[in-house]
Amino acid sequence: MFELKKYTVFIVTLLLGVLLTVVSISLYYWQAIDSARGRWQQSQEQLLYQFQTQLLLTQSDLHLIQAAFIAQNQLSPEQFSQLQLQSQARQISAGVLAMGFVRPVSADFLSQYIEQNRSDTRFATEFYSVFDVASSQQKEALQIVDMLSPLNSTTAQWLGFNLAHDAALKRAFERAKVSGQPWMSDGFTASLVRTESLVFYLPIYRTVLSRPTPALRSSHYLGSAMVLLQIQPFFAELNRLADSAGLAFRVVDLGAIDAVNRAETASKIRYTSPQFASDASAPMARAPVNVLGRQWRFEFQAITSALSMRQMQLMACGAILGLVFSLLLASLLQRRHRLPAVDDNVDKPSLHLTQVQQMRALLEAVSDPLILRDARGQITYANAVAELRLAEHDRCLLGAVEPVFDAAELGRLSMPLQLMVSHLDRDAQVRQYELMLKPLRDDRLQWMGTVMQARDISASSATIKSLREQVERLNMLVDIANDWFWEQDQEGRFTAVSGDLFTDLDLNPALFIGKCRWELGPGGLSAAQWAAHRAVLASQQAYRDFEYQAELNQQLLFLSVSGQPIFDHNGQFMAYRGVGRNVTAIRLAQAALLSEQQRAQATLASISDAVVSTDLNGRIYYLNSVASALLGWDPEMAQGQYLSSVYQTIDAKTRLPLAGLAALALQNSAQCLGARRSILLNKLGLHFYIEESAARIRDDAHATLGAVLVFRDMSHWQDEADRVCVFPD
Repeated sequence: MFELKKYTVFIVTLLLGVLLTVVSISLYYWQAIDSARGRWQQSQEQLLYQFQTQLLLTQSDLHLIQAAFIAQNQLSPEQFSQLQLQSQARQISAGVLAMGFVRPVSADFLSQYIEQNRSDTRFATEFYSVFDVASSQQKEALQIVDMLSPLNSTTAQWLGFNLAHDAALKRAFERAKVSGQPWMSDGFTASLVRTESLVFYLPIYRTVLSRPTPALRSSHYLGSAMVLLQIQPFFAELNRLADSAGLAFRVVDLGAIDAVNRAETASKIRYTSPQFASDASAPMARAPVNVLGRQWRFEFQAITSALSMRQMQLMACGAILGLVFSLLLASLLQRRHRLPAVDDNVDKPSLHLTQVQQMRALLEAVSDPLILRDARGQITYANAVAELRLAEHDRCLLGAVEPVFDAAELGRLSMPLQLMVSHLDRDAQVRQYELMLKPLRDDRLQWMGTVMQARDISASSATIKSLREQVERLNMLVDIANDWFWEQDQEGRFTAVSGDLFTDLDLNPALFIGKCRWELGPGGLSAAQWAAHRAVLASQQAYRDFEYQAELNQQLLFLSVSGQPIFDHNGQFMAYRGVGRNVTAIRLAQAALLSEQQRAQATLASISDAVVSTDLNGRIYYLNSVASALLGWDPEMAQGQYLSSVYQTIDAKTRLPLAGLAALALQNSAQCLGARRSILLNKLGLHFYIEESAARIRDDAHATLGAVLVFRDMSHWQDEADRVCVFPD
């Protein structure tokens, strides 16, 4: 006992040092654990959002097909393929195998329907020439896959497939047809696909139904849009995101949302991450997600430790440093405060006071605000940092019973609690704090108070917010990206190409590797244009929207590329890197529009009647040569003039001015006005006996675009009763 009392200061100081080290490491440990849980929670929400977004993008593909068929009921396979290329659906939605159109065909018309598809040689002859439908004994209408895009050796197996053969496909198909809404089928594995797949349906009607009824839907039913989605590639994309976040997941298909179909289908696991351990503890399950008529449940598991190797190393270093510091401090205090002999007078209260002072000195060394409360919630200790930042100007924290940050400080805690709060400090600065509340217990494990450490995370919070915004911006840019990418070496030869352009056209990217752009074909450009492009490459300059033609997979494509030179840290030119866009649909549409305009102008120029067209304000924007001759105005001078200042007519009998028919057509609701006989007074003072008529010009939505005026010279065809001398000499 005597020897033990001699080393009381050493033992007490060492125990306090160890206790402080354990508390600090425990606070850091719980902070790291909660931070990891927060990251996992955020990653789970991002994965669920990505899952819903991808399925909703697939739904938008269905609505695109529906809108196209409502606008034009009879789309050809070539037009359907162009529609898919414009939508770029497979570049946005991972796992989408193809988009298609399902047409109802009666059993009596089946042979004629097959022959009709085989005889159509305008598009994809190698696939449609062998078009066939499996024999069926059912008398009801067959649901045949009529068109697909992209159409290649894999997807062509679906042409002519009767969806009514498969019970799961037929059940989802009928559900979509009855509800008029997009619907998802139960998963299935057929000989046509190698992996388990899903099929999305959307019924299409010949027109937009304002108040649809089952009978009205049935009478206007045209077919259904469909999207084929392979489950394995679809969830593999989500698995890459989950793996980067340290998570594994399992997706359970709970079946159809409505009670009838749910009774027909049982819950089934659709996808399981390779790292997901089925024999582990219960996974973290999320609330079910309802998408396109089905219900899904995600179950997550953490595949990485909550503490990184760096954090564990920091905890080990902290423990070692805390123990070493405690030993050194205990040895120093023991040397300076040796206990006297047993028969000496020892001032025990002063010894106790010295220990309290040592504890306070250790707590004051903590750089974060530290507050202790007793069982009544009264503050019994607050270090200098807490008083400096958190105390009010006219009072200190010691003895206060009000919460400093949150009401949870006054609660009876059974477990440590972590909170994130904002606080207006004494210096009028708003700071972000991470609170760690931990219960204090006596030797009998009875709760006796609470210790609170407030860590200032203002700087890290702003950094995390900025990084989160950057990640969201990057995700948005990636979601809307629809270009193919390429890289070239210093000599302009392709070293890498990627993008869905090669998948859509069934191209082998290796055909590009090692070749220059001009070695793949003339590109529809002259030698001078290629020379100018090579000069830009030789000068190592960036370029945008360089357009050329390429014949790939027996298709003439219009490609637009943009490139940026890449330099190393020494400024040495390394390579070119850039993106490309398929602008074939745009160029073909422009060519068709130009051809149509030229054909219309040639038709108007060749007729014998005078034609003048105006905009909504009555200004002339076109007149043919006959109208120019009768009016005495050059077309260039007349364009942009008000029709009333160029075209003037009077009544043949009363000689009074007549109201313009074009203006009346724009003002009145009547679509066409005329014909009316009158006398035309032209710019040169000549007059003609004419017959005139006018009509509105409308677009496909019946909106008025302008008016057209048509008149002809009737001077040599007027009746004897109408022959008058308009202006006698």
